[in-house]
Amino acid sequence: MSNSHSGTFDSSTLDVAGHAREIHSQGYTIIPDVLTTEQVQQAIAAMEEVYERERPIAERFGEQTPNQKVVRNILGKHQFFESFYLCPPVVAVCRKVLGEDMVLYDTTARSILPSGGREQRFGFHVHVDREAFTVEPFKGGTHLPVALNVLWALVDFSDENGATLIWPETHRSLEVPDPSED
Repeated sequence: MSNSHSGTFDSSTLDVAGHAREIHSQGYTIIPDVLTTEQVQQAIAAMEEVYERERPIAERFGEQTPNQKVVRNILGKHQFFESFYLCPPVVAVCRKVLGEDMVLYDTTARSILPSGGREQRFGFHVHVDREAFTVEPFKGGTHLPVALNVLWALVDFSDENGATLIWPETHRSLEVPDPSED
């Protein structure tokens, strides 16, 4: 398995500072074309392999439902995902925002599936990731970036396939939204 990210991505054109500015200002950035079509297909196949291998226990603990598939610590469960952690453009942007001493904290594969609406526990709901250390400590003060989520969109997002929604600039609100609200 190759850890190369040489597909359509041209590292000489990566504007690391520009991506970091977008993260600071709007709360996200998009780095296009870091994976080849072949790598995307391999990632999907690797995820499906691990989903299936872990299905019995994942269903028992509610991690696989009709509305989602989740695998915790995917990096330790399939060698292919080492290449994601080592992806030079993504690492460069993360280091620019968090500093040279950043560490990988968590690796989760999650496929949110189309649903009939908002589920109590899974599927669509408004939330803040890791609010206990990304929001709560900063209330009444100034927000500092202490974590970044890196989302690898292996398929195009759409209403039909369970899209993730991101609200620009809410990362600085220092508020945790009510998950029952729209």
